[in-house]
Amino acid sequence: MAFKDFLKLIPKKHGAWSIFFISIITGAFCAKNFKPVPFLLLFVSSLSGFLLRENISLFLKLKKEDKRKKFVFKISLIYFFLIILTLLPLLLFYRFYLLIPISMLAGFITTISFYFSLNKKELTVPAEITGIFGLSLLLLAFYYISKGFIDKEGVFLFIFAFLFFTGSVFHVRYLVRSKNILSEDFLKRLKAGKYSLLYHTFFFIISIYLSLKNYTPSLAYIAVLPALFKSYFFVLRKLNRPLSIKEVGFIELSVSIAFALILIGIYY
Repeated sequence: MAFKDFLKLIPKKHGAWSIFFISIITGAFCAKNFKPVPFLLLFVSSLSGFLLRENISLFLKLKKEDKRKKFVFKISLIYFFLIILTLLPLLLFYRFYLLIPISMLAGFITTISFYFSLNKKELTVPAEITGIFGLSLLLLAFYYISKGFIDKEGVFLFIFAFLFFTGSVFHVRYLVRSKNILSEDFLKRLKAGKYSLLYHTFFFIISIYLSLKNYTPSLAYIAVLPALFKSYFFVLRKLNRPLSIKEVGFIELSVSIAFALILIGIYY
C-alpha cells in the first residue's frame, strides 16, 4: 500500500470537516484564553479520533478477503496511539479531567454512528444529527482546555452551535434532493423547503430568547442571521438551474465561517 492509498482513507465529507474546524476554532477563541500547547495536543487527538472513526467505519464494511482491510487496521492503530500520546499529557500534566467524560460521550456517539453506518442509514436525519452532536462536542472540549473550566456560558455556546449546525441538515436536503424544484414556481419551492424555513426561523427565535435570558451574549443572535437569510433566499428566489454539490458546500462553509467570526467577535 502506497501513500496514495493512505490519502484515499481521508474522508471527503466536506460538511463534517467544516463542523470539525468551526467547532474547534469557535470553542478555543470564544473562551478568550487561548493556550497553544494544550490546543495543539487536543487538536492532534481530535483529528486522530475523527480519522479513526472513519477508518473503523470503513473496516467494518470491508469483506474479509479485501486486501485493504489489513492496511486500514494498521492506520487505525497509528491513530489510536496518537490519541493516547496526546490525550495523556492533557490529563496528567494539565489535569483537564473533564476531557474524560467528554471523550466517553463522544465514544458513545461514535458507537451509535457505527450502527447507522452498518445498517446503511448514515444519510438519514437522525444519523446526521447524531454525527453533528458528536462533532459539536469538540467546541465544548476546546472551550474547556482554553478557559480551564466549563461554565454556563460554555454549555450554552455548545448548545447554540449544535443547533446552528443542525440547520444544515434540512437546508442541504432541500438544495440537493429537491434541486430540480429550485427553478419551479414558488409554491413548489415552499413545499420542498418548508422544513428548512421552519427550523431556521425556530432557531432564530430560540437564539433571541437565549440572548434575552443572558444564556448567551446579548448580540449572539446576530450570528444566526446569515443562516436565516440563506434558508429564505433559496426558497423565495427562483433559480435558473440546480446548484452543484460544490456550490452547496461553498454556501454552507461560507455561512459557517460567518457564524464563527461573528460569535468570536461578540464574545471578545
